[in-house]
Amino acid sequence: MFRTVAIMFPFACLAIVNLILYWADVGVNTSLVVSNDRLPTGMFYLNPDSPNAYYDRDLRGPEPRAFALPKGKETFRVLVVGASSVAGYPYESGLAFPRQMELVLGKQLKGKRVEVLNAGVVGIATTPLVDLVRQADDASPDVIVCYAGHNEFYGVGGVATHARLARIGIQLRHFRLGQVITGWFAGEQATEEELITQLPTTIEIPLDSPLVGRAEGRYRRNLTAIANACAGKGIPLVICSVVSNLRDHSPIRSLKLSSLEDSERKIRDQAEQAANDLLLQEDYTAAYEPVLAAQTQFPDSAAIRYQLARCLEGLGRSAEAHDGYVAARDLDGCRYRAPGSFRDIAREVAAGREDEAIQFVDLAPAFANATQHAAPGHDLFLEHVHLTHKGNWLVATTIARTIIEDICEATWVAASAPTDEARDNWLAVIAEDHVVATARAIPMYEVPPFHESVCAELHVRSLNARMQQQRAEMSELENKFLDKLDDNTLVSDLVDGLGRSRLTIGNVPAALEFFERGKRRRSFMPNSYVFAASCYYALRQHEEAASNVKKSFQTPITETDNLVKVRNELVRRMERQVGQGEGVTR
Repeated sequence: MFRTVAIMFPFACLAIVNLILYWADVGVNTSLVVSNDRLPTGMFYLNPDSPNAYYDRDLRGPEPRAFALPKGKETFRVLVVGASSVAGYPYESGLAFPRQMELVLGKQLKGKRVEVLNAGVVGIATTPLVDLVRQADDASPDVIVCYAGHNEFYGVGGVATHARLARIGIQLRHFRLGQVITGWFAGEQATEEELITQLPTTIEIPLDSPLVGRAEGRYRRNLTAIANACAGKGIPLVICSVVSNLRDHSPIRSLKLSSLEDSERKIRDQAEQAANDLLLQEDYTAAYEPVLAAQTQFPDSAAIRYQLARCLEGLGRSAEAHDGYVAARDLDGCRYRAPGSFRDIAREVAAGREDEAIQFVDLAPAFANATQHAAPGHDLFLEHVHLTHKGNWLVATTIARTIIEDICEATWVAASAPTDEARDNWLAVIAEDHVVATARAIPMYEVPPFHESVCAELHVRSLNARMQQQRAEMSELENKFLDKLDDNTLVSDLVDGLGRSRLTIGNVPAALEFFERGKRRRSFMPNSYVFAASCYYALRQHEEAASNVKKSFQTPITETDNLVKVRNELVRRMERQVGQGEGVTR
């Protein structure tokens, strides 16, 4: 008994300390599915604080859209896990492919209430996803979709990152004491854009590096663990191959390969630069012969392989160009794009479990068929892996069709697919969304590591041309209001920021349109409800104003101090003038 007590004593002390920290509200709850006293009984949401179990800095995601538990019989619920492409970056989550997939599935599954929960977390590899999926049953999903793989090298839990992560470390950080201890060693908070430069321990990872084999092995093990977790819960799983920008994202300049002498490296670098100068002039005929000779001399140069693919496309040899772009991606030593081997691994994991409800969705053919070029480029991607609005729609419709046909065993009705206009109205898309997304992509090629891309200047030129076109489609006044918004508002509060800008000139109806869009896109935030209430009050629609004030108290996410002041002042005005204090307070 003494020995047992002696062994258990330190663990008991740790448990007591953890309870004290919990009671003192130190640290956060890192469970995936949570509720709070703002929501009606039976309503829950995905916890934005859950990534604290994986990293000691804020990571964007999951999306805290509310849902009911227990789930109604008429509800068909999908949970999507992954990283920044799932979270929607550089768009907000309300425009990401999981949200678009909700629309597509809703049109196909008549009589069902379709809900797609977005559990995407910026910057994470698949090791944290195993933990998320093991908690997924708490959300009662009918299907889980996994789209992940680009962060296996540099992301949180990757093989070449400062944010290494073991499963025991995840379990420790689910406790408040573990969060406190790791918090002592945390540095300053990094933005989403800064993570791409701060996380890697090394950028240059050649194809024959042991790190590639290690990443492939970890990716396979984690996908298998995700499949096992879903099988154990009886939840169908869809594993997707990840896609990337092949045409309009060039490899970083050639690695300092030890197999080359200094004189050979100098010749190679000069060949790359000469070819790049000709490509900038779009002189593919003049570039082809010297680039082909350089590729023969330096077959492992990702940059030269990419330049040759550009030449081949310019000369109308699209099939050869496509293969060249794929080879250039796999040779690229900057591994922010998953290599082609990951596609094979995902397929093998799915095929190896034919007895289970698991499906593999190969997105590569869909993107190859949809692009207007020899390979997917800026028409479907903003930079290396993040999707344009069109790219998000392509992913949404491709996965949705697999769910309908192979999971639900129903017939896909092409005529039920919404038009682009209907889609954008449902999503509450505005022209400014695309301008901001493109503007956020451009600096990626002006800072490490992508500023070393062999055709970085070409990519910036392409994105600038796109943004100018997007700007030209907006009115002068719309451009003016957009330019007045600060960076933080552009990133995290675009729709409401544009609405508030209309209020400053007294255009209440126009402002209200933006706030109504904000309510549809971010129903989990109180902001749009409060500002919509202000508009309705100004328009003397007092019942609508009171309704929106009440709803602002019932969102999963709490108000900022400034928003509380705005709402309190509005309520006081309504109470004084209308005498409906009881109707507008909580």
